[in-house]
Amino acid sequence: MKRPKFTKYSFFLVILLLTAACSRRDSSIEHILDTCETIDTQFTGSNIDSLMHEVAKIEANPLSKSTPAIATFVTMLKARAAQFAGNDSTAIAGFHKVLATEIPTDTAAARWSVTMDNIHWSLSQLLNCYQMKGAPRECIDEFKSIVEHPTPAVKRYFMPDAYAILGYALSRDNQMDAAAHAIDCAMRYTIDSLPTNRKQLIYTYAAAACFEIPERQANVIAWCEKGIENAAQGNDAVGMQWLTTVLGSLYQRTGEVGKAIDLFRKSYKVASEVYDHYAIVHTCIMLCDLYLTYNMPQLADVYTTEATRVIEQSTSYDYPKLKGYTLLMKGRVMQQKRLPDSAVRYWHRADSIFSKLPYDSGMADLETAIGEMGLSDSITQVPLPEAITTLENVVARSVVAETRAKAYYFLARGYDKLNRKQQCEVSLDSMVHLLNLSERPVYVEQAYRFGLDYYLKKGDKAKIELFSRKLNHEMELFYNQKTYDSMVGQMLQFQADKNDAQMRAAEAELSRKDAHIRSYVLLSLLLLVLLISALAFIINRRRIYRIKSLLAKERIDALISNLHEVNKRSDEMEQKLNSMTSSSDDWQRFATLTPSALRSDGEVRFRERFACIYPQFLARLRDVAPSITKREEILAMLIALDQNTDQIADVMCIARNSVNIMRHRMRQKMNLDKTDSLEGSLHRMLTTDSKPSGE
Repeated sequence: MKRPKFTKYSFFLVILLLTAACSRRDSSIEHILDTCETIDTQFTGSNIDSLMHEVAKIEANPLSKSTPAIATFVTMLKARAAQFAGNDSTAIAGFHKVLATEIPTDTAAARWSVTMDNIHWSLSQLLNCYQMKGAPRECIDEFKSIVEHPTPAVKRYFMPDAYAILGYALSRDNQMDAAAHAIDCAMRYTIDSLPTNRKQLIYTYAAAACFEIPERQANVIAWCEKGIENAAQGNDAVGMQWLTTVLGSLYQRTGEVGKAIDLFRKSYKVASEVYDHYAIVHTCIMLCDLYLTYNMPQLADVYTTEATRVIEQSTSYDYPKLKGYTLLMKGRVMQQKRLPDSAVRYWHRADSIFSKLPYDSGMADLETAIGEMGLSDSITQVPLPEAITTLENVVARSVVAETRAKAYYFLARGYDKLNRKQQCEVSLDSMVHLLNLSERPVYVEQAYRFGLDYYLKKGDKAKIELFSRKLNHEMELFYNQKTYDSMVGQMLQFQADKNDAQMRAAEAELSRKDAHIRSYVLLSLLLLVLLISALAFIINRRRIYRIKSLLAKERIDALISNLHEVNKRSDEMEQKLNSMTSSSDDWQRFATLTPSALRSDGEVRFRERFACIYPQFLARLRDVAPSITKREEILAMLIALDQNTDQIADVMCIARNSVNIMRHRMRQKMNLDKTDSLEGSLHRMLTTDSKPSGE
């Protein structure tokens, strides 16, 4: 046999087929990765089961095992599902597995960019897992381990991200020096060469970590501005909102109230557009604090009410810190409205929340507010000695410079009331030092005015000059015409927005009522149609019932007539039977009906005796096979009497083949299937007959 001859065209054909196969495989991989991307964007707390069903189908695909990018993506999606289900341990183990992904030799062919996105996402989600568990120390240990013993992928690509997250985790546990050091380590890398989304998150974590460090305020502003720029490039509305809020808070601290108001308004608008409940509440709290600073409790109360409403509507996540701060701000509003009892009630509820969090996550601000209340001569809910003890606890435990400065200011006022001059002056010196730690000084409302009044009474010229200079600068920043115009503009804008919202709500209510009216009209018409249809149906059913009743009556009359006829025939048959069996010999011949009777007595006598014993047999047979012949009836009776083919041929004096042909015709006339038995069918007709009375 000759071997096939391959030409150069055959070679090119093989190459073309291989290329097509590889192309189909690549397109299948891209389709699976696109599906994974879609699943990743659709995660919520209510659709985990349906999404994981899709993930299971992807995991069962052979390409999932042979393509590292798909396998890593599947692992990350399963970890996210566990995270949403509250199974933090399983989620953390899954994210660890993603971080341990090996770097392929050919990163382009392995879709390494997709895997890098999943590794970066897993770092952020590890932080979220520990935050949701309420385990800040475990989170710190986790990221210390990551930066000290990084996996190959993390070491080569993600060290700045890991250091930035570590710095943020340390700041949440009030380890500010260690947090600043971790952020410095992150900034040693070339951040600007990274992808936009990674740059934004690194700057965001850096700003959040150093937000409370006075020496780093200039850095925080720069990081916020860079983060906002990258968030705008990446169309990340949520990230932009958060950074805008942080930057607005910094401007508020340093007296740039106009910038703060503009940023807070922008932040609130963006958060409302993307339905970010956390961001809405956080912005409301910042706006509330700003208006309380300018003694506008009515407007501040509007924002605390809005924050409370949003928190109550949010069922996906729990925000203990924001809940506590909302209650704290509500209490401060009540305090400015001179409702101390209400303020204490709100603060008591806030205390139950803050007691479970780190001290500077709310408790320090709460105790500062309680201490301030105790300084009022007209309020007796908090005695002055208790207020001073509370404020001393704040300056001893808090690491936030602004919070400690406020506490020192209130302590100075308390010591002055108790005529403890030396402690009052020490507190004022500590306050001035803390407020001027950074290049951009921080201000506490009325603090420099109180210090100036105190030293005017004492006659200390150096202190009078210091506090006068600080107060003038504060007045220029906080109480100039531009700031006043910004506040008035904000109030007018808020009122306009509120009126617009009320108008839209009224229009929506009118539309809703109009829709209800249309629905009621349609429903009424539908009910009317249903009622008419029901009446027509009932009338028609009654007419049909009458017709059926008449037909049933006619049938009953016919059945009664037939019954009388049957009874008459039965009586005649009984009389005939009695005459036939009048003697014992006749009865013996009758009772022993055998096929031989057909020979000896003839067909007519055989039929009569058979009909007496099985009166309904022939009638039923004729119903089943109306075209049956007399000879076929004899054959049916012999078969019913259990005669085989040879016996029937002998009795009827015909050949065996003739018997088979007659049997075949009979089956056709009786419409029997191949599986049906002729003998069985005839026996059933036989057994259902009633026996004669004489038997």
